[in-house]
Amino acid sequence: AAQNISVYIFMKLNPSISKTYSKIGGKTIKIPTSYAKYVCLYNDTSTYLPYMTEVHDDKGLFEKYYFLDVEKKG
Repeated sequence: AAQNISVYIFMKLNPSISKTYSKIGGKTIKIPTSYAKYVCLYNDTSTYLPYMTEVHDDKGLFEKYYFLDVEKKG
C-alpha cells in the first residue's frame, strides 16, 4: 500500500540504504509519518516480513507494536 512517503526524507532518515531499495530485510528503517517524528520498522532477515514497529516523537519512543504469526501470501 502506498504511504505517500517522500523519497528524499526516507533516504535522509536511512542513509545506509541504497537508492535501489534492494534487500532491506533485516535492517531497521525509519519511516516518516504525519503524526510522529519517525517510525522504526524491524524486518526478519530470512522472510523480510515485519516483526516490530516503534513510533518516536521529539521526546522518544511513545508506541511499540509487535507482529505475531505474520505469513507471506501468494
